[in-house]
Amino acid sequence: MVTRKKVALVSLLLVLAFLLWGCGGGGGSWTPGNLLAIVIGVDSSYSTANLSTVSLDEEEFSISPSLISNLCGDTVVKTYRDYVFIVERPSWGTVDSPIYVYKVGEWDNPLKNYTLGKNVYDIVFVNESVAYAIPWGEAFIQKIKPLTGEEIRKVDLSSYSYGSDGSPNAAKGLFTNGRLFVILQRYDVGTFSYGEGKLIVINPNEDSIDRDITLNSKNPQDLDHYGGKLYIVQAGRLFDPSDDAIDVMDLRDYNLRKLCDNPLQEEGMDLYALEITENGTAYLLGGGWPNYKVYEFDLRDGKIGGMIYEGGYITSIRYDSYSGYLFILDRGTGSGDGKLVIYDTEKKRIVEEIGEEKLGYPPYSIDIAAFD
Repeated sequence: MVTRKKVALVSLLLVLAFLLWGCGGGGGSWTPGNLLAIVIGVDSSYSTANLSTVSLDEEEFSISPSLISNLCGDTVVKTYRDYVFIVERPSWGTVDSPIYVYKVGEWDNPLKNYTLGKNVYDIVFVNESVAYAIPWGEAFIQKIKPLTGEEIRKVDLSSYSYGSDGSPNAAKGLFTNGRLFVILQRYDVGTFSYGEGKLIVINPNEDSIDRDITLNSKNPQDLDHYGGKLYIVQAGRLFDPSDDAIDVMDLRDYNLRKLCDNPLQEEGMDLYALEITENGTAYLLGGGWPNYKVYEFDLRDGKIGGMIYEGGYITSIRYDSYSGYLFILDRGTGSGDGKLVIYDTEKKRIVEEIGEEKLGYPPYSIDIAAFD
């Protein structure tokens, strides 16, 4: 169903299309008839997981819990329209990742299952026929046909490897402006140290590396784009918020500069995730112990705004441009207090909190299925 919020959003996006080049978001002029949050929950011992859905139509937030059960204790989800890709990472990501492809509503059996490289952190979709799988534990990226798992080719990253595992630890990708941008964490599992953080730019026509860019800190965690610029969040050494940074890069000329240093140092928090709405409002996830927090963040000057949420262990945040919601995955403290928090970025308030008992397990990973 189409809500008034969705209609207003489409109108806004049509205006922004003329005003902004390369802005974030992704809603375009198409309004989905169906909108579902696909949620992976993982038990507190990280031994098993399930898949649930939450309807986002008309703010009903109806839940269908445990549609798929007995998944690996380290499982994430990615979506493309009404296709759902369950990515398991067994044995602490030291073996190949099983992938299960489902169509929304057809949960009894997967359409396809296949394996990709070790410890797949991300799948970036170009379209229904082409995607890039990003395995953290390999020295390559896999270009695949996502519905079948057929590998088209590998993009060699071995020259960026760092440490004893022979991997550059590619962590996340983003496809925009006709290029694939991938962050490399370059972690040495033997010494627990990091090399220089890297951003690589891949030309999808030849699957060649156009250029690599050295970041201003280490251990990049996330990237997003808005207004013709790419923003890269870097955590540096974990549990040390004194070496964090956010870089900004102009997508026209690849000029990179540091936007800010250590924005959450006074809070004792590392930087973990950044989500940007289509009107340029940004949200930053900071993590310390025992609390994680979500803040508004000013992209112009790198200043921290107001805190919108404080919780336990927040695995991720995810903005959906169709609904205007920011999803906060709060696993709580391990004592049954995990919840999926839904924050309305237009009303600037939390509109729903779904406790882990309704999902089966505390939330761990989320993506949005938007389709007719």
